[in-house]
Amino acid sequence: MTTRSKIMSGLFLFLGFSLLFVACKKDEASSMLSVSATLSGANEVPPITTTGTGSLTGTYDKDTKVLTYNIQWRVEGTALTGMHFHGPASTTENAGIAIGLTGFSTANNGTFAGATAPLTTQQETDLLAGKWYLNIHSDKARGGEIRGQVIVK
Repeated sequence: MTTRSKIMSGLFLFLGFSLLFVACKKDEASSMLSVSATLSGANEVPPITTTGTGSLTGTYDKDTKVLTYNIQWRVEGTALTGMHFHGPASTTENAGIAIGLTGFSTANNGTFAGATAPLTTQQETDLLAGKWYLNIHSDKARGGEIRGQVIVK
């Protein structure tokens, strides 16, 4: 093999490994998805009248199956009585608790951040299909004062 052939072979080998490395990095980045929801009384089923509002932002890691969240709320009730992810359900349905949240402030406005344990395969399927919602309950509306369908992108 000539020197030129060795150099060309080395160059092609280097380029091949470089492309493989870049492809792997792209796959790693795509495992992280953004999560969001806008909460209101109009999203409750049935809808309720309230000036309460809230938001959810966060990420879902498809590799670890962990949902991280940052929740902000302001409700009319004087105290929060519960905060849960529910599913599976569309925007017009109610569902049982998929993940209960604990440790949040019971004040009528605030923020709460955390992460779930790894989701089960069924929970992940429902979340990625848009069939989860976040519901915040207060002493004004024990069945839920504000709700928002979780959007994963």
